[in-house]
Amino acid sequence: MLLSATSCSSKQRYNHMKKIINIYIFKEMIPVFITGLILFTFLVLAGRVLQLTEWMVNHGTDISQILLIIVYTIPYVLFFTLPMATLLASLIAFSRLNEDNEIIALKSSGISLYQILPPVVTFSIISYLLASFIAIYLFPIGNHSMARLLFEIAQSNTSIGIKQGVFNDNIPNIVLYANHVSSHDQTMEGVFIFDERDPSISNTIIARKGRIMSDPKKMSINLHLIDGSSFMVSKDLDSSKKLQFKSYDLRIGLKDIMSRFSSRMKGKKRDVHL
Repeated sequence: MLLSATSCSSKQRYNHMKKIINIYIFKEMIPVFITGLILFTFLVLAGRVLQLTEWMVNHGTDISQILLIIVYTIPYVLFFTLPMATLLASLIAFSRLNEDNEIIALKSSGISLYQILPPVVTFSIISYLLASFIAIYLFPIGNHSMARLLFEIAQSNTSIGIKQGVFNDNIPNIVLYANHVSSHDQTMEGVFIFDERDPSISNTIIARKGRIMSDPKKMSINLHLIDGSSFMVSKDLDSSKKLQFKSYDLRIGLKDIMSRFSSRMKGKKRDVHL
């Protein structure tokens, strides 16, 4: 009876010691995890912040919109930095335990490396659940909000940026000229458009009137043209086509508009051919 009570007491002490060790290792990982998460997130966001600063300086984007873009980007960044921070926390925590000979002390107490893995596994599971929550719930919200905000920025800059009597190249691969632009409703008269978004065809459009119209549902901007002609010529000059129209809509997607905000656009610089 006495041996049974002693054995039970020893097992309780052993389990209590293991619990203390697991909590100790778990707490050891938390500061490193938080520091690594902040560091990795900052490094990933640094490039985006520089680009957004360029938007604010060169394109007049409001600072509140810049901050919102950063907020909407954070869930995407955290999805990648959470595993990185978890791995860093595990490596540094066990590295410090090894340097202070605490692992040797644990082994001498009869605790193997496999028996101190539960806090690492628990930490990894928590990180996985957080990443899953971000991917399932925060991703859609952030992406939708980001798209809406970028459309507002694009719509504002495209509408305000068109000036009369000037060859406007606010939209990549599109040059727009208008003899007169109404400041009230952005109605244009004497419209000339050179569109080279299609790599195989150059499209030159001449219209008597035009108007900038936005489509929030499709997140696109349409140039509604009235009474004009479209001249399409292949880049190799082997074929051409002329189209006359009473009404014509030139659709410009969000991706086309926003690419002008980046100073790191790939490919050759655009030359305006008139």
